[in-house]
Amino acid sequence: KDATPFFLSSSMNTVKQQTATILIGSFFSMTDVALYDLAMKIYSIPTTLIQSINSALFPKMITAKLTTIKKVIKIENCIGAFIILFLIIFGKLIISIMGGDSMLGAYNILIILSFGVFTALTVGAIFSFIFIPRGLYKYVAINQSYALLSFFVVALLGLVFSSNMLVIPLAIAISAVTELIYCYFLLKQTNINDSVINR
Repeated sequence: KDATPFFLSSSMNTVKQQTATILIGSFFSMTDVALYDLAMKIYSIPTTLIQSINSALFPKMITAKLTTIKKVIKIENCIGAFIILFLIIFGKLIISIMGGDSMLGAYNILIILSFGVFTALTVGAIFSFIFIPRGLYKYVAINQSYALLSFFVVALLGLVFSSNMLVIPLAIAISAVTELIYCYFLLKQTNINDSVINR
């Protein structure tokens, strides 16, 4: 029962990622699919690395005070900003190395997707260090359901009113921002403090 929110969250995230590729393939060209796939692969490299930060800190941070956790989150926000800046500066070079100059169209997609790095770090930290240790598992699934809903709304509206493939990665980025906003909303609404731990 406790694991159900994590299963649902993982499932909805998978649905979102796979749907993005399907929508691009259905409404645009296979070239666009290749550009999106390359951009996603490049974006996934730093994202996978930084996600290990929260995993490494988890044993120590579940007993840390909120003030310490907030300091860690601020540091992670700085790391996220650095990664985005790095991809802006070196993104074209990385794309040229991995896919050749013919794939430079993936650059704009990469920059849009890169803003999701804050979700990987900050949202992961808030749930791992604050909500999960307090037994508030349901918020993990609710958070991802809002992200999935925002993705579909933005993607479908974008496809109706625009013929630009960038509406799909934009929908992915907005869904990531939705996760971030919802997490900060939860922090304010639940009045989390150091003494409230249901373990």
